[in-house]
Amino acid sequence: MDRRRQHVRPPVRRPAQTTSRQPIRRPAQRPPVMARRKHRRRRKPRRDWTLAILDFFANIGRGIRRGYLWFRSTRYFGIVSSFMVIFFIISVSVLVLFVATRPNALEIQLDDASIGAVRMDGGRQVTLEYITRHAIARIETQLGSHINLISDVQARPIRISSGNAVYTFDNLVTAMVDALDYYIWGATIIVDGNEAAMLPSLAVAETLLSDIASSLRPGGGAMSFHNVFAENVEIVQGYVSNSELMTADAARTTLTTPREVPGIHIVRSGDTFWGIEQATGMSINDLIEANPDVNPSSLQVGQRIVVVRNVAVLTLHE
Repeated sequence: MDRRRQHVRPPVRRPAQTTSRQPIRRPAQRPPVMARRKHRRRRKPRRDWTLAILDFFANIGRGIRRGYLWFRSTRYFGIVSSFMVIFFIISVSVLVLFVATRPNALEIQLDDASIGAVRMDGGRQVTLEYITRHAIARIETQLGSHINLISDVQARPIRISSGNAVYTFDNLVTAMVDALDYYIWGATIIVDGNEAAMLPSLAVAETLLSDIASSLRPGGGAMSFHNVFAENVEIVQGYVSNSELMTADAARTTLTTPREVPGIHIVRSGDTFWGIEQATGMSINDLIEANPDVNPSSLQVGQRIVVVRNVAVLTLHE
C-alpha cells in the first residue's frame, strides 16, 4: 500500500449555503441624548463681561480720539486750548490757596483774652459748644452743684503751622475751668445779718457749722448748730460768684479767727489805761493813738474812750 495515502487529511465539512440572506443581529444600543431630550434648549455660550466692558471703554476712547482729531483740524483749537490751560492754572492756584489758608485750629477767647488753641483735625469734632459743655460738666462734677456762666466765651478759627504749640483737648478744658467766671448754686452763712462765708453747697455749710460747734465745746461730741451759737446764724441758698467762693477750711478759719470790733468804753471809778488794756487786749500805744485827746494819767468818770476788741465771729451760748 502506498504511504502517501495514509497522510491525506479528511475533507472539511461546510454548512450548506442558503439562497436568502439573513440580517446580522447586533446588540441593542440606547438612543442618543439629543434624540431623547429634544424639548431642552441648547445652552448659549457664556459671555465674557470683562471683555465686553473693555470693548465698551475702547469704543469710547476711539470716539474721543476721533472727536479730538476733528476738533484739532478746526481753527478754534488754539483758542480753546489756551483757555483750557489758563483755566487749569487758575484752578490749581485756587486749590493750593484754599489748602494753605484753610483754618485748622480753633482759638478760644475769654472776655477778649485768648486762652489757647486746639487743632480741629483730630478724631473728635471740636466746636465752641463742645468745649464749653465739657468745661461746665467738669466744674459741676468738682463742686457738686449747678453753675451759670458769667464769662463771655468766643471761638475764632485760625490757621497754625505744624511748629506752633497748641493745647490738647483735655488741657484746653482744664485751662477754661481755671479761667471761667460763673455763678454756682451754693450756700451763704450769715452771722447777725452779715455775710460771713460762701460755700459750694448746703451740705458743706451745715457740716462746717456743726464741726465748729463741736470744737467750741470740748467733749460735747457731734452736735447740731441750730440754737447753739450766741449770734444769729442762718444759711441762705442762692447763686454765688466763684470769685467769692470759699473752701471749707478757709471758711472755718474765717468763722473761728477773732476779729477786731471797734467799740466805746465808759470810764468808771478806778479805771486806768492799764486796766482797759487788759480788758480789751489793746496795747497802751494803741489806746493813746485811738484817743489822742485823752490824758492817760487823769481819766474822768463817764469819759468815753474808743477801744478795739478782738471778738470771735461765732461764740456759744453761756
